[in-house]
Amino acid sequence: MDNVKYLAPISGFFLVTLLTEIAGAIPPPPPPPPPPHVEMTGPRFGGGGGSVSEIRCPYVYGFFGGTGTYLDRVGFKCYIDGTTAWDTATYGGGGGSRFEFYCPAGFHATGVFGRSGYYVDSLGLRCTNDAGQILNSPQTGGPGGTFFSWDCPTDFIIIGLLVNSGGRVDAITPICGKY
Repeated sequence: MDNVKYLAPISGFFLVTLLTEIAGAIPPPPPPPPPPHVEMTGPRFGGGGGSVSEIRCPYVYGFFGGTGTYLDRVGFKCYIDGTTAWDTATYGGGGGSRFEFYCPAGFHATGVFGRSGYYVDSLGLRCTNDAGQILNSPQTGGPGGTFFSWDCPTDFIIIGLLVNSGGRVDAITPICGKY
């Protein structure tokens, strides 16, 4: 400890060198923070009406709702850790016949397809496994509108959906997250 009283007049590089010799080594800097969660939104499909709501899941394995001539309402089937599953709220109106579609075990939701115009007329879910095998759910809804199809980039999965809705689903915008 006699060295401590001589440190005061020493500065800069010499102080660091002396402290290193006394302490044995300078501790390494802390690790960098983890990279931010990476996500992106896809294009909007449908019209400009309705108010915006957001559906989110760690992993999407299916979707459900009501449909007739148009997609009346939509929600997600979610899971985490392979054992805990739940349904989100639905957004849209109360009409239409109920539907439910699921990705098979080992598959994640990676894209959407359907038909849209002023509203979302119909919707289907694209599922992909780690080997790259792709399966499409049935498309539910009416025959109107123009066909659309969109997939998350490689290594991304569907984690959310922006839903513009009122009495039915006016528009959807998929949200993808890094898998």
